[in-house]
Amino acid sequence: MSQECKMRYITICATIVVCLSVIANVMTGVVGMRRFGSILDNTSRSLAFWSAMGQESVAFDRYVKNRTEKNLSEYQAACTETEQKLKQLPFDYREIGPERYARTCSVYNMYEQYVREREALIVMDRNDELYVEQLSLVHRLQDYLDGYAGMLEQMTIEMGNHQYVNRQYLMVAVPAVSMVCGLAALYAMKASIWNYIRTLKEKHEVEKRLSAVSLQMLKNQINPHFLFNTLNMIASTAQIEDAATTEKMIEALSRLFRYNLKSSDSVMPLERELKVVQDYMYLQQMRFGKRIRYFADCEEDTLQVLIPSFILQPLVENAIKHGLSASSQGGKIVVRTWIHDNRLWISVADTGSGMSAERLEEVRRALETDDDRKVGIGVRNIYRRVLTMYQDGEMYVDSIEGCGTAVQIVFSPERYREV
Repeated sequence: MSQECKMRYITICATIVVCLSVIANVMTGVVGMRRFGSILDNTSRSLAFWSAMGQESVAFDRYVKNRTEKNLSEYQAACTETEQKLKQLPFDYREIGPERYARTCSVYNMYEQYVREREALIVMDRNDELYVEQLSLVHRLQDYLDGYAGMLEQMTIEMGNHQYVNRQYLMVAVPAVSMVCGLAALYAMKASIWNYIRTLKEKHEVEKRLSAVSLQMLKNQINPHFLFNTLNMIASTAQIEDAATTEKMIEALSRLFRYNLKSSDSVMPLERELKVVQDYMYLQQMRFGKRIRYFADCEEDTLQVLIPSFILQPLVENAIKHGLSASSQGGKIVVRTWIHDNRLWISVADTGSGMSAERLEEVRRALETDDDRKVGIGVRNIYRRVLTMYQDGEMYVDSIEGCGTAVQIVFSPERYREV
């Protein structure tokens, strides 16, 4: 799956997850508020009946003590209010449960008895010998009703609390889980978009570098076929004149040109790259004599490993130019290769003048920032090719002033990628 398709897929999935998260939160909020509203409504109805019963008792006592038209009107209004609040009490067995249902039935039955005794008292004469006893009975019934109404209110509150506690985890768990899922989806979408943007940037940078390398190669191409043919002609002339050393030098230089002309592949076996270095070092030793010594220490299982073409010769040339040529005593160059943890290690080290800590830091920064002025296009080109061609490609530069410099290249050959 391409990066673009992967990003589109993750974006769609993230959008769906976020939408589902929002829907889950909204539904949880609606259901929760509806249930919470039902609890508050039941509690308020029980409290309203309890309060109405208390107001009726006060209006009844006022009327009994002073039977005026005003007190009668207030008493009748209080009775009507209490009856309305009683009818509004929740009376659904499945909703309120057996205990509240039984308590509500008791309230209904007791209120009916209270109404009969209350009306009987209203029509009685105050001088009736049973008046006081009837008044006392009505007061007791009022007290009972007040207590029953209070207990009903308490049961309603406790049941509401119990229902709230039982559903509280849903009110917390569902929004929390949906929020976590939504955030995870958003994070995945953000990471996918970031990776896509980074891939585009890397692709753009690689294209820019390849264009720059192609342009530089075009600038440096000074009709190599003409030079190669000319060298062959000079080598033939040296052979005729019996100049063996000259002939050998020209042949070594010709092999370098031939390798340059015919090696269009981006990777070559390590063994072939070592032969190029050997020809190059032969020419340099003819120039510097015994001042420069060359050694190759390569494990057998590394010789056929494919490596980026033309990465050894520039490093060896750099070691001679900046490390050994300025010293009257010269030094040696050692090329080593080995495999460790399925990664190929290539080391090019010299015993030249080395670099100061400041210069070494400057070189490392220049490699990372593509600054050709500090390290030269050859070394910088090798650094970028290794990092571009291999997913785990790395290049290290270490140096001690007065001791020498070592450049190490490491990568996994099987993680090669076409560029």
